[in-house]
Amino acid sequence: MAGLWALANGVAAAAVVHAEPAAAVAHSEASAAEAARKAQAAARGLERQAIAEERTRLQQRQTAAQAECYQRFAVEDCLRRARTEFREGDSALRARELELNDAERKDKAAAREALIEQRRRESPPAAASAPQTILRQSTTAEQLNQREQQARERAREQQQRAAVQAQEQAQREKDQWQRAQQARERQAEREKALQERQARQQRQASEDAASGRTPAAPLPTATR
Repeated sequence: MAGLWALANGVAAAAVVHAEPAAAVAHSEASAAEAARKAQAAARGLERQAIAEERTRLQQRQTAAQAECYQRFAVEDCLRRARTEFREGDSALRARELELNDAERKDKAAAREALIEQRRRESPPAAASAPQTILRQSTTAEQLNQREQQARERAREQQQRAAVQAQEQAQREKDQWQRAQQARERQAEREKALQERQARQQRQASEDAASGRTPAAPLPTATR
């Protein structure tokens, strides 16, 4: 095993030595490309500034034209022409802005590709980074397994909590229904008892009236 590691390290060192001239060339090319991109970006900045200044002048002309329109007889027609001229001029400026935005996006994409290519050229060969790559892959796989296990545990805990909460909610609803049912039954019993007392009182009053006795005072009515 030690021999294999020594051989791998020797191959990596030789690859790095041979890669140094190529890296220098790549760095020089990247520097030239970066300088060209900066020059293009500066030119686009000047163009954007010119567009902004032209739009300011266009807005000033529209304001002056609208002020002049209010002094004429056909105000609406004059204002309509002023707005049309402004839209046409602004559309031309907007088209120039879109061209600049498109060029800027392409330039950024090219810069990203150049950076990726530069890193690829400057990176050590696969033989040099093979042991580190294996270690990283092993570590990454272990971390993924741990994360998956933790995710499964969290999902199981959430399911258990949801089941407990659902059971508790069902029990609460059952208890509420039972209490309401008992309250209804008690109310029905009270009303029934009151009706029976009222019936007895009416019978007693009828008997008293028939015998000439003074009837008793009526019982109070039930209240909910």
